[in-house]
Amino acid sequence: MIKELQEFFEKCPLLSNACMNVDFLPEHEDSYTIETVPCEPVLHRYYTGGSLRQYCFVLAFRKAYGGSPGENMRNEQLCEELAEWAEECSDNAVLPNLGNGRTAQRLCVTSGGYMFDESSNHARYQIGLQLIYTQM
Repeated sequence: MIKELQEFFEKCPLLSNACMNVDFLPEHEDSYTIETVPCEPVLHRYYTGGSLRQYCFVLAFRKAYGGSPGENMRNEQLCEELAEWAEECSDNAVLPNLGNGRTAQRLCVTSGGYMFDESSNHARYQIGLQLIYTQM
């Protein structure tokens, strides 16, 4: 699942030429990661044996951070644009190919982008996401 999400977000035009990490966010600017968030994976079990499931995660990234309101607004704008991109993909049924009897149904933004950590010159921003899928 995580590999498919990594490949999906690497295709995002807002993250051109991004190296998408998994569970690791380097300290330098323009680094990105997908991190799993604990959740109950099964939302509903079907009598046929399949199930409706969720995979919760955050898309996090580092951007230059400082006293410039313009710079900080650009970072927040990127958060908004990434959330909109994810929602548009879901609305247009452009979703990760999960394979192995799993089919993505929708991608939901569970929390808009926000600054999570400002302890360095490169702040961490993140967006909460939920992938809803069926598994047979």
